[in-house]
Amino acid sequence: MLSIEHRGNTGGTQGEHRGAVLAQWGLDCCSCARNDGRRELFTGSIGCCVPSRLALRNSLTERGRSYILLTVIIVRIAICEDEAEEAAKLEECVKSHNKPVSFRTYNSAEQLLSDYEKGERFDLILMDIQMPGLNGFDAAKRIKKAHPGKTPLIAFVTTHSGYAPDGYGTAWRYALKPIERERVIELIDLALGELEQIILPFETAAGTIGLDVKSIMCFEVYGGKVTIKTTQGTYTTKSTLAAIAAMLPPRAFVQVHRSYYVNVEHVKRHKGKEVFLSNDESVPLGIRMKAGFVAAMADYLRDGSDYDY
Repeated sequence: MLSIEHRGNTGGTQGEHRGAVLAQWGLDCCSCARNDGRRELFTGSIGCCVPSRLALRNSLTERGRSYILLTVIIVRIAICEDEAEEAAKLEECVKSHNKPVSFRTYNSAEQLLSDYEKGERFDLILMDIQMPGLNGFDAAKRIKKAHPGKTPLIAFVTTHSGYAPDGYGTAWRYALKPIERERVIELIDLALGELEQIILPFETAAGTIGLDVKSIMCFEVYGGKVTIKTTQGTYTTKSTLAAIAAMLPPRAFVQVHRSYYVNVEHVKRHKGKEVFLSNDESVPLGIRMKAGFVAAMADYLRDGSDYDY
């Protein structure tokens, strides 16, 4: 396995600055030591986690609402490819990126899973599909099942675009062979964007809480109240669904019913008039919303290419 050394800067003053900005929002902050020696900054009453490897880019105000934007300092990448020549091409493409990266190369899915079980973690996995033994799809499903809510971004590398429906709910993006440098650079750039944490404030009966957008599974309006379902729990906010929709990041959420918005990252599958989320709960899919939902999922998986689900 090949690894490249970390080239980021995680100075302590950055953590202090994050805490100061969050405190300005009225959110509770505390620092907590992890078993691996890293320190994490937890914010808000729900324990929204801001890892020390994320740097505060800015505290922004948009559409009259404020949010905190954190960006990753270094991208951790795994290359899982059984063909040595293809693996070497991917390595060269990754090394050519102008941002700090670290990567490891595996020639089987079993090796990757073994390291994952030992505690190794990656932000992005470039995963071949057809490999001897465990294939890429099954390996990705095992990682996702073992680490719900903490699954890395998985880009499947394949010679056939027809694999797309099989990766529904698991794939993040696809890259077609022969591998092109521009596509790998694009995937890393997209990963940097995906890894940014956008923390939004919501007014609740208990006060203001900060939620990482990626932790939010869906918004539901019922009886004039909006419920936010997250991987940490369920919360009720005083905001209206229309006001929430106006401040959400573009392409991150899609409306599936007049009373529901879902996070595309948490969509597991859809069947008939139901959309199933990462926690196996279902929400209704309106007839008039279906075309927009399918288009949004296709856009999420492969940058706008058409899929027939």
